[in-house]
Amino acid sequence: VAETSGEDPWVAGDALAAKEENLVADEPAPVAALATPEPAHSLRSVSVEKSSGGVLVQLQADGQIASAESFTLEGPDRLVIDLPDLRNDFAKKQVAVGSDWVSQVRVGSHPGKIRIVLDGGPKAGGFQGRRMVPAANGMYLTIGDGEELDAALAAALSASESSLAQAVVAAPVEPA
Repeated sequence: VAETSGEDPWVAGDALAAKEENLVADEPAPVAALATPEPAHSLRSVSVEKSSGGVLVQLQADGQIASAESFTLEGPDRLVIDLPDLRNDFAKKQVAVGSDWVSQVRVGSHPGKIRIVLDGGPKAGGFQGRRMVPAANGMYLTIGDGEELDAALAAALSASESSLAQAVVAAPVEPA
């Protein structure tokens, strides 16, 4: 049977005493400030990035677009996205895309919402597998699939989160 000395077996005796002397119980541990995106109030722009496997659409806003309703229409394929309670500050009514997945993006203002319509191209496939991903600066939509499209989405989300982190100024932690 092994005996225990009551000392931490991972720290040598003198090192343990020095470690305990450096501890101060009255100081709170630093807390990292978590950035929470503000909700969006207005749509600022719509941009499109084409890849070999599909299309990445950015709905850029003044905050996170966390609420959206979508449905599809056929003959021709269309993806309709309603963004409730947003003001439309985007001057264009349509954005030409010209890809096999999306031919154009149309933007319309309606009472209480903005309606975004993606007109499908020959590979739209009823917009099956689409993704709608909220971001700190709006929302991203992917139509299609593949590593190149996934990488474009990951880079866009990283840039969005990075811009949010730069905007947050953490206040110093006051002792309790």
